[in-house]
Amino acid sequence: MTVQIVFMGTAGSGKTSLVAAFSRWLSRELGATVACVNLDPGCERLPYQPSLDIRRWFTLRQVMEEEGLGPNGALVGAVERLLSLGEELFGRLEGLEADYVLLDTPGQAEVFLFREAGFQLASTLKRLKPTVGVYLVDLSLARRGVVGLAASLLLGLASQLWVGLEGFLAFNKADLKVDVNLEEILLNPQAFKERLLREAGVSADLSASYLEVFSRFARAQRPVKVSALTGEGLKELYDAVHETLCECGDLT
Repeated sequence: MTVQIVFMGTAGSGKTSLVAAFSRWLSRELGATVACVNLDPGCERLPYQPSLDIRRWFTLRQVMEEEGLGPNGALVGAVERLLSLGEELFGRLEGLEADYVLLDTPGQAEVFLFREAGFQLASTLKRLKPTVGVYLVDLSLARRGVVGLAASLLLGLASQLWVGLEGFLAFNKADLKVDVNLEEILLNPQAFKERLLREAGVSADLSASYLEVFSRFARAQRPVKVSALTGEGLKELYDAVHETLCECGDLT
């Protein structure tokens, strides 16, 4: 059985590097066959050999030149082109023969995830094969303390809500030194609230509302911390993928 894993997150969150690192880990540690898919038409170089590459059909530079658009407008146009490929793209995805298919999504999350293309892609993928979404939280944002972490967590939850793909949050760049204890913050709402109040000066009502949203909609789990640079947490990432599949009934 093939499992599809879709990596999503903001620009610079490390999706491409993590896809490369995780594909190597799956192959080396499990002897699994892996197919990597690049859906970002704007990337210049890839640290993995793609089995399927959206740049086969078009690049961001092409869209800019053909439609006379700047980078931001071209990104929107590129995402719409991706969706218009329809069966040509999804037929090739379905035909990929591997134990794991890792999908590397466009770098600008707000353009991809919060437009129709993100929802349509997830809906179609779920019909093809068992699929899990990995929503990356960039731990470099936690250098601002818990405020940056809180904002990125909400973005991850909003992504899950819009895309509708069963999955989990993963904290990338775990090799960075940050002044946040993830286990304490995520598993202890009171500690989270106290840090928010202390660092941001936000109201108690706002802090409580944030924590209620997060605790109600985030999956109950210990933080999955990974580093594409050092390889830390790749086993935990693998375990979380399979736990998600079991919970949604795709594995027994």
